[in-house]
Amino acid sequence: MKDIEPNPKLNKVFAGLLALLAAFPLFLGFNSMTFLPPEEWTWSAVPIGIGVLILEPAALAWRRPPMNAARIVFHDGGFRLETRQVFRGEKTFDLSWSEVSEVSNTNGGLYGGRWIRVFHGPGKDNAMFAPAWTNSDAKEIIGQLEASAGAAGYVFERETGFWKGLVRERWIVRKRP
Repeated sequence: MKDIEPNPKLNKVFAGLLALLAAFPLFLGFNSMTFLPPEEWTWSAVPIGIGVLILEPAALAWRRPPMNAARIVFHDGGFRLETRQVFRGEKTFDLSWSEVSEVSNTNGGLYGGRWIRVFHGPGKDNAMFAPAWTNSDAKEIIGQLEASAGAAGYVFERETGFWKGLVRERWIVRKRP
C-alpha cells in the first residue's frame, strides 16, 4: 500500500505570494533611486527596507516544511495519521481498523473545500485533515483507506446525505461478515 505524503507545494505558494507582495515596495524604491538625485537616495531606503522585511519570511517559508500537512502511513491492520497545523500543532493518531467506526468526506470549508474525518474510539473522537494538505485528492485517499480496510477484513458501507448545507459522503466501517 502506497503511503500518502504531505503536499510540499503549500509553502512554495505562500512564499511566492509574499515575494510578489515584496516586489511592489522594492520596485518603488529602486525606481525612485533611478529618477532622484543622489542627495535624496536616503528616502529610497524606506521602501527597500520594507521589501526586504517582507522577503525574509518568504525565504523562511520556502525552506521550511509545510505549515499544514497530513501524512498517512499504512501498516497491517490499520494506519497512522500524522497532522501538522499552524495553530493546533502536531498530532499523531495510530489507528487500527477495529477502532475506526466511520470515515466522512465533507465538502465545504477551508483548504480546498473538503475535510476528511476519521471517527474512532468509544467516544467517536475524530481525526480531521484536509486533502489539500496531502499530495493526493480526496477520492484517492478514500480509495486507499478503503483498500487498507479491505486488506484487514473490514468493509466500507457508503451513505450519502445533505447535512447543514454541506454535501457529505460517509462510510461506516464494519467487520466483513
